[in-house]
Amino acid sequence: MFNPVLASVIRLTRERDADALAVSVLETIVSLTTADWIRMHEVTDAQRGQLEQSIELRFFESDDVPGGVQKQWDLEPRPSLGDDSLGECMHAAVPMVERVSGTSSDEEGTRHLFPILSAGQALGVLEIRVAVELSAAECSLVQGFLAVFGNYLALLDEGARDKLTGLFNRRTFEEKLTRLLKLQRERRRPVSNTSENPRRQEPGPDTRAWLGILDLDHFKRINDTYGHAYGDEVLLTVAQKLRASFRKTDLLFRFGGEEFVVILEPIPAEMAFHVFERFRISLAEHLFHEIGTVTASVGFAAIAPMDYPPAILERADRALYYAKDHGRNCTFQYEVLVARGALSPQHRIGSIDLF
Repeated sequence: MFNPVLASVIRLTRERDADALAVSVLETIVSLTTADWIRMHEVTDAQRGQLEQSIELRFFESDDVPGGVQKQWDLEPRPSLGDDSLGECMHAAVPMVERVSGTSSDEEGTRHLFPILSAGQALGVLEIRVAVELSAAECSLVQGFLAVFGNYLALLDEGARDKLTGLFNRRTFEEKLTRLLKLQRERRRPVSNTSENPRRQEPGPDTRAWLGILDLDHFKRINDTYGHAYGDEVLLTVAQKLRASFRKTDLLFRFGGEEFVVILEPIPAEMAFHVFERFRISLAEHLFHEIGTVTASVGFAAIAPMDYPPAILERADRALYYAKDHGRNCTFQYEVLVARGALSPQHRIGSIDLF
């Protein structure tokens, strides 16, 4: 029979998704320690020391489950604000231990903070609350699993990235979009309105996630005229401008060749149009050595919770081709084009899209 620690490592290495790997790590640490609850905070801006709580696992007494203890996962990202200890742990890259107190005896105990590192770079902080301080052996075990997590996460990230630009590659697109759709569906579920878990504000009818396809105009002409070295320079510059134009939480992909895809977290349609336009204008105003200017056409569409990836891509792609057919170097939203009668609406029957 396997040693429990070895069995846990084997289970971790089966994961091929970063989020699933993080959840598995937290479950493993909880199973091998006396943790009452555990949180993972991810770095969103290393220079400013900004962290975001990405995963939390709590335990509650319940007569409805075997053993009388119920696990509750919270995968709702939220800023980790007003906690100087998290930033200190991240920057110092050393574990920290603090005594905590609350309004009841249940809230008192010890808080352990462990930096999450990969190749010397801080990825985040693991926070563990326990009634009694973890032993030296338990702390060593946690640090060991976090080291495995950091190293394996680096390998997964390398396989998920485009080699030239460092953006996500097409292979990871459907996986990440499917996860976003799942999160959107979960956010639509009713949430009890209590002081412990206040009801979330429902987003406005125009506040949605968005998918945009950005295609460089006449890119083949650049490769044919100036060579692939100049073409690569253009692609690298485009990737840099994408990072500068969109938020850290937006997802950026290179689909291959001169085509890029952006997934925006929920914002109003007018704002989505603005950020896509900001990128397009920034690129059009950039002067490349010898080449001159390069432009891009952009088409984007809303992401609904009950959508599926091919349908979303198809809508954005139709808006993109409308932009290509109407002068290039412009941005169009699919829903606006449909409302104007410029495009026919997409109708779904089962898993088939008809136009």
